[in-house]
Amino acid sequence: MKKIFIIIINVVLCAAFALKGHAQNSLSVGQKMPDLTLPDIINYKTPTLKFSDFRGKVVILDFWATWCSPCIAMIPKIEALQNQFDGKVQFLSVGYESTNHIVEFLKKLEKQTGKNVTLPQITNDKILVKLFPHQTLPHCVWIGADGTVQAISDPSDVNEENIRKILTTKSLQVRTKQETNRTYDALRPLFFGESNDNNLLLRSQLSGYIDGLGRGIYKDVQTKLPQNLKRITARNLSMTELFRLAYRKEQKEMIIEVKDLAALEPDKNSIKNSMEFMDWVKNGNGYCYELQLPESRSKDAFMIMQSQLQTYFPKYKIGLEHRKVKCLALIRTTTDDKILTKGGEPMVNLDKFGCNFRSCFLSVFIDRLQIPLQSSPLPVIDATNYKNMVDIKLDCNMTDLKELNEALIPYGLRFDEIFSDLEMVVIKDNAGI
Repeated sequence: MKKIFIIIINVVLCAAFALKGHAQNSLSVGQKMPDLTLPDIINYKTPTLKFSDFRGKVVILDFWATWCSPCIAMIPKIEALQNQFDGKVQFLSVGYESTNHIVEFLKKLEKQTGKNVTLPQITNDKILVKLFPHQTLPHCVWIGADGTVQAISDPSDVNEENIRKILTTKSLQVRTKQETNRTYDALRPLFFGESNDNNLLLRSQLSGYIDGLGRGIYKDVQTKLPQNLKRITARNLSMTELFRLAYRKEQKEMIIEVKDLAALEPDKNSIKNSMEFMDWVKNGNGYCYELQLPESRSKDAFMIMQSQLQTYFPKYKIGLEHRKVKCLALIRTTTDDKILTKGGEPMVNLDKFGCNFRSCFLSVFIDRLQIPLQSSPLPVIDATNYKNMVDIKLDCNMTDLKELNEALIPYGLRFDEIFSDLEMVVIKDNAGI
């Protein structure tokens, strides 16, 4: 019997900034950690930190960023582990962002959670990131009490069991988190070299997984080419990720109706961490795609991509269909207009701790909420039918639906679950194949 799936798989992984680290200076498992002196430290007895300060302790470096949701979710976990193993283990949070930015973020986090963040914070980091280059966050490095790098691991390996192991055996046997080792310039084509052919109409290429390239998407990027070319580049994406890119839809806006799901999505119950997801991608399920065309045809780019993907993957029929699906819908709770803008320069500010929208449409508000509400399996839509510009200022945890709804009460708004007719990307088996 054919099964119908609406697929939601959340991989605990944040794509980080491109690191053009000096590979020759990087450290690997088994090498000694130098006794560095690091500046710009907060939550520590001095504004600088030396690794010799922690001699005799296991040191765990947690590379993170304020925009990385999995990183933020790690904070209470490692705070608890630090308290549990205090005196034997020292966690150090490592951030590349500025000291002021991290300080302000932690103040907001403490206000929201009611819990202090006490871990030492290495801010504005430019040193450790070269020793341990990476492109995904969180990124965890274990340094033994003797100063030897014992592991470079997935964040899921940072747990009580593994800490007890490294304290007892003086070593840790976990899988090494592999990172990109190939420099990629986003402003240059992935497959095609520079060309002086002004008669070029378009060119595209599809390949399998390319090791060392990382994962990512670039679209409508001006390339470093003589003519004014535009392109779409996708690196090491799954087939369904390519389809979503082509149709410009979110994961929640895709329905898969096929007999054999294995080629399209991994078994969500078997994926325990980001490394296992990458294993699946590398094992014949990752693709690189590039489309390049003149600016005069850029409006056709995604339509061309849709057509080409259908040709590249004839086993499936991919298209847009209207389906009645459950949604998380913004609705009005009163006929009183409590959101009409008072005017002024447009403003769009949103982070985990609140938002400030001024002189903008509700469509902008909904669009920006897609990221904080990404953990919801339901598409987030606007069902208010409100046409005017609005002012909305909220002070709440934007990822918590209950808190968000409480903050929306003064504006006569609320998110409810409703069924709505939405345009969805639908993937079916091609009966003609």
